[in-house]
Amino acid sequence: MTVLDILVAARAIVASRKRWTKCTLARNASRRMVPPNSPDAVCWCGYGAVMLVSDSNTTRQDALEVLYEAAGSNFPEFQDNATHQEMLDCFDRAIFAAPRGIEACIRSASGGRWRAGGQSPRRSC
Repeated sequence: MTVLDILVAARAIVASRKRWTKCTLARNASRRMVPPNSPDAVCWCGYGAVMLVSDSNTTRQDALEVLYEAAGSNFPEFQDNATHQEMLDCFDRAIFAAPRGIEACIRSASGGRWRAGGQSPRRSC
């Protein structure tokens, strides 16, 4: 997986408020802490979602570095103090900043189809 793939997949996991948590990497249905790759996990923090979807320590670390930059601080700390929407906005900034991220924003905004013309991707993300 590329850094962009990881960020897009992790954002998709935590896009629903029901699948997002704070202050731990993942929780089970009883709201107890579990490892992010646990089969019992039902919700993840942004960091835990990145850990879940990444298949390489190198690309995972690269994806987390982009998230740290997008957060403007320590990403886990940012996430634990952010609203769900603020956390999603941080992922959007990271996706936009990742290599080829601008193309993903345009494709996402156009329902999976490439959009022709000069519409600003910032408006779409």
